[in-house]
Formats: sequence, structure tokens, C-alpha cells
Amino acid sequence: MRVLVDRLAGRAEAIIAVSLLLGAVCGIAGHVGALPGTAVAVLVAVLLLAGVGPASAAIALEGRRTRKGIEEIVSAEVVRLGAALDRLAFDPGADGVTPEMARLHEEALDAHRAAAEVPVEGRAERVQHDLERGYQALRELELQWLGEPVTDADELAAPSSEEASIADIAARGGPRPPLHVFRGRGGKLLRIPADLPAQTVFELKGHGQGTTRFGMRRWKISPDRPQSTVTGDGVVRGLFHHRWLHEYRYIRIASDAEWTLSFLDRAGVPRFESRAQGSGDDVVLYTGGPGVAELSHSDEDGGLVSELGSGFRHLRTAAIGHRPTFTLAGPTLLRFQTSSPWTLDVRPATGEELRSFATEIEGSGCEPIRFTGGTSRVTVRHSGDGDFDVVLLGPDFTHRTTLISKDEFGDPTSTTFETTLLLKEGSILQVMAEEGDWTIQTTPDQPTAPSKE
Repeated sequence: MRVLVDRLAGRAEAIIAVSLLLGAVCGIAGHVGALPGTAVAVLVAVLLLAGVGPASAAIALEGRRTRKGIEEIVSAEVVRLGAALDRLAFDPGADGVTPEMARLHEEALDAHRAAAEVPVEGRAERVQHDLERGYQALRELELQWLGEPVTDADELAAPSSEEASIADIAARGGPRPPLHVFRGRGGKLLRIPADLPAQTVFELKGHGQGTTRFGMRRWKISPDRPQSTVTGDGVVRGLFHHRWLHEYRYIRIASDAEWTLSFLDRAGVPRFESRAQGSGDDVVLYTGGPGVAELSHSDEDGGLVSELGSGFRHLRTAAIGHRPTFTLAGPTLLRFQTSSPWTLDVRPATGEELRSFATEIEGSGCEPIRFTGGTSRVTVRHSGDGDFDVVLLGPDFTHRTTLISKDEFGDPTSTTFETTLLLKEGSILQVMAEEGDWTIQTTPDQPTAPSKE
């Protein structure tokens, strides 16, 4: 739907722009005597009306189509929420059901009733508000009763074809040579190669003393869009996105030293199995198996590690903050975003590398943990600013689903967060806190509902 909106709006803008351009050309022609003044005035008026009229009609038509599309999506979500509630088969009077679960179930039912009773046409925003209220209540109910969100669970249980292709690349050996390489000294203006894929990794290396800055330009004399900077013999790697003939056409190098700029595909980035090091932003390929990784760096603002898929698409955030510890399930493409030198060490999984707890555990930052107590409800608390997520992992550290996302389901204005969920014996969790402290504690005073597999 978003693509359709952009496409039709773009067409309308193009019609207006072309009409205005032709009108201006005709005006100039009349000014220099190439066309009679009366003919120019008539032609300009016709062109502008012909352009603005269809453009306005196209925009109005697109507005109606967009509203219709939104209404269809919202209507389908009302049906989907009702089906999810029926499928859950929740009995408020069953053993193990707490008053809070019963309240959440009634909240979800009430939200669905409210959404179903309001005609969607012309009131999609109001219906959508009730839907969001119902889905959030249903999600919290599923966490407390089943131990994981079923209705809106992340579709990360099985590796996608994108991730499988990364494993194939890691198994082939390499890395593969760069797609393009530019070398020089001092400032240069380079044309982006016509055959360069839309998504690649750039690698900027400095040689000797000096600073090298790398930017992009739409035109030869237009302002730069900064990309990266290296000092001395440093090297940085980052994602390079461009749409040839639509946005940026030129690369601008500003330097007082020698430099090398290369463009790499996924098979061309550096590889590592147990240790990787860098001096700033980077993209590397992890080729090992399940393991626990620890990132050390001196950046006061903390670092961010992401896993990338096909086309360098963001799959998930792997770690965030200061000296994070996180799991890796196997070969994956990692992107580092930090402004300081860093080192990543990966220890192979042995079963003894995770901190375990049976009743209570506390910590700060990112850390994988294992629950060894009996299946029971636990209360999760976090204090501090920034992101806070808890991910459920499989035995081989694959991501099963996101249990908690403070940014999505918490109050963004509050520095404290608390929720309850059912935790099954043997569960492996990846806690990700950008900053602040967290605790997970069992609540034995609450009866445990029978687990649904």
C-alpha cells in the first residue's frame, strides 16, 4: 500500500513538474520572439491546466484508493483478532488462571467487540485504536498463560532462504575479490559505477598519515552527503545504498593522504570464526557455529551489532550497549556501528557458558541466560532509559520469538518497566538492555497454568 501511494504521488508530481517546465520553455520562447505572445499565453495556460488538472485528479483518486486499502486491511484485522481469540480457547474459570489473566482476556474481548461494532468506512482510525488495544491485551495474556506470544510471534523459528544462502557463502571459503576498487591520493570526484548493485558494502582504507572523508553527491557541484571518515591507516566498512539515475551519482573523496575505496558483496567481506577486530563501523561474516560472543570497545555511547540477510537487509539487533554479551546461532553477516576500536570474541557453545537461575537473577546490559527452575511465572523488571528486549532462543541459539519489547509494548515516557510471563524449565533467554539494570524473579504465590504445546 505504501509503494502504491508513493508511486501515484510521484506520477502526479511528475505531471506537474513537466507541465511547469514546458510552460517555462514556452514563456522563454515567447520572450525571445520564437512564438507570438498570444500563442505563448494560450499554450502556457493549456499546459498548466492539462498538468495540474490530471495531477489533482490523480492525487484525489490516490487518496480514495489509499483510504479504501486501509479500510480493507483494518476489516481483515478485526476478523483476524476474533479468530485468534476463538483459537485461544481461554477459560477464565480454569485452574491456574489468575485475576490478571482474566482481566486481560476481558480487555481483549471488549476491544474486539468495540472494533467489530464500528463501521470501518470513514472510521478506520478509531477501529485501529481498538485493534491495537485488543492485540496488546491478547499478547500479554498469551505471555502469562502460554509462555510466548502466539498470535503475533516473530517468524524466526526456521532459517529463511536468505540466511541459508549466507551459510552457503561461509562454507565456500573466501573472501571473494571486490566488485570495484578506486585508489588515489588527495581529493577525487568519482562516478558511481553503472553496474554496481543497489546494495553493497563500502570499504574505505587510509594509508599513512592524514584524514580521508567519503561522501556522495547527486551532481558534480551539489553538497556532499557524508558517508564515513578514516584517519591514518584505519579502515571502516558500512552499507552503501544508492539508486542509480534517481539519487546519488558521484562519490566525493576529500583527503590529504593516500586511500583505497572498495565495494564488496556479501561474499567479499572479511570472515572470522572466533575473533574479529575493527577500528570503527564494520561489516564482517561470522563463519562459526553456535557460540557466545562478547564485544569490547571504548565507545562511551556504546555499540550496536546487527545481523543482516539477503541484500544486506536488517534481520535483527543482536546486541546493544557497553560490552554486550550475546549468542550467535551460526554463520551470519554482522554489522558493527561504533566510533571506537573494538574486539569481538566468540566461545563455542558447550552448555556451561550461560549464567543460570532457578528463582531470581539480576544484571545489566546484554546477556544470554538459562532458566533451570520449574515452569512458573516470572516477573521481569527493567529500570533505565533506552531499549529493553527479551528474546526466547532455541537450544542451538536460534531466535524463536521476541517475548518482551519495551519500545513496542511499554510506556516510552517511563524509565521503569515491569511485566509477567510464564517461563518454561530450560528456557534460554537473550536479555538486551541498552542501559540500566534488570531483574527476573519467579512468583511462586501464583498458580501455574497448564502449558499448551
